[in-house]
Amino acid sequence: KGEIYIGGKGVASGYKKDKEKTQKAFIDHDELGRIYRTGDYGKLKREGYVEFLGRVDTQVKIQGHRIELGEIEARIKENSMVKD
Repeated sequence: KGEIYIGGKGVASGYKKDKEKTQKAFIDHDELGRIYRTGDYGKLKREGYVEFLGRVDTQVKIQGHRIELGEIEARIKENSMVKD
């Protein structure tokens, strides 16, 4: 079990105009080259595929848009009718 990283020709070189986010998500690996930390957990199976086990954070994707569930929860809690 562990975090999933990806690499190859199709992986971006970083986040546009966001050096801090790029430094957190991309690493230069001695053997694999530049790889990206996806934020996903997985397990390499003997059959050769990766079994997805979940996310490191609470981010989800809806129709290609990244959504932080914590942001939604914070906004809902601002409503006086919501206790918790």
